[in-house]
Amino acid sequence: MFWLLGVAAAILGVAFLVKKGGENPFDHLPSGLTPSNVGTTGTVTGMSGRRYQTYSWPPDSDGRSFAVAKDTGSGAWISWWAQAPTGTRTLYLVHSPEQDGSAADVAEVAALRKDFGA
Repeated sequence: MFWLLGVAAAILGVAFLVKKGGENPFDHLPSGLTPSNVGTTGTVTGMSGRRYQTYSWPPDSDGRSFAVAKDTGSGAWISWWAQAPTGTRTLYLVHSPEQDGSAADVAEVAALRKDFGA
C-alpha cells in the first residue's frame, strides 16, 4: 500500500516540475509571443490580497489568449491560456522563488493558482 503512495507522489512530483518555469516568465513564452507584442498590461489584486503586474496577448487564431501575472512582492509568477468565449483557463507555467517541493513552494503555487483560476 505504501509503495503505491510513493509511486503516486513521484508521478505528481514529476508533473509538478514539468509545469515549473524559471525566474523570468518572458523567457518561457509560447512560440510566437514576445514581450514586445504584449497586448495589455495592468495591476490587479488577487483574492489573496497579493498585488500582481499582469500581461496579456491578443487571441490567436483558435481564440485562445495568453496571460502572465507576476507577484509584485515575492517574484512568483503564473502564466496560462484562456479560451474564448468560456474564459476557461489552462495553466501553462508557474514559478515560485521558494525551494522546489518545499511547503513554502507548494503554498506559493497554490496561492497563484487560486488567484488566477489556472
